[in-house]
Amino acid sequence: MAWRRLIACSGHDSVTGCGADDTAQQVEARIAEAGQIGQAVVDMVAASLAARTPRGAITVVNPAPYERSGLVLADLPENRARLVDADGAPVPLQRLELAPTLLDETVMDDLTRLLGRVHERELFGFEILSWEVAEPGVFTVVVGRHAASAYEYADLRAAVLEAAASRPGPWTVRTLAEPVVTVAALVTVPPLGRATLTSAAWAPPVGRGPAGIGAVAPAGGRGPATACSRWRSRTTAR
Repeated sequence: MAWRRLIACSGHDSVTGCGADDTAQQVEARIAEAGQIGQAVVDMVAASLAARTPRGAITVVNPAPYERSGLVLADLPENRARLVDADGAPVPLQRLELAPTLLDETVMDDLTRLLGRVHERELFGFEILSWEVAEPGVFTVVVGRHAASAYEYADLRAAVLEAAASRPGPWTVRTLAEPVVTVAALVTVPPLGRATLTSAAWAPPVGRGPAGIGAVAPAGGRGPATACSRWRSRTTAR
């Protein structure tokens, strides 16, 4: 449908640039609609590829008919903050920032109120990974973006009830996120193609830069590639 809109703008009354304002406005609307339809197709294809991307990996797509290189931002677990391509070669990247791990700290007179915050496995938009009472009066819950470890709400509920019965309040409830670092990776993608990058454990320095994983240079292609899948939690990395 997008190409029909473009053809409708190619008539001799539309392409002269000297027609009536009403004609120019209609041409502008057709071109904008063609652009929106084309972007919708790209988004749908990218979403389909992202859904098939293995956990612990990202997919970068290039909808252009020529090779493109550019910087791609990705959130990786701190202990696997490196990317390798399909051949196992390291991808040049640079660490940008480390996300905060303390998401919330609340003092509760009744620890069982914590259960009211939990929706099966979800807490603050993340998935519960583990919990513990590391020190008296402090109940800690660790969450992540995607979890693959076994989980039963009944186990969490039993742990909360047991802790609440062991001592009276107040309790400090801490919600921690697994450490995540944002990186900028220099990626080259073939024409109308895609590249799948997999996270890997950090490697010792090999003289390629201060971080030992290669410094990122400005993109040398014709524009940045497009990331179609975000990082999925290290707990599910293959």
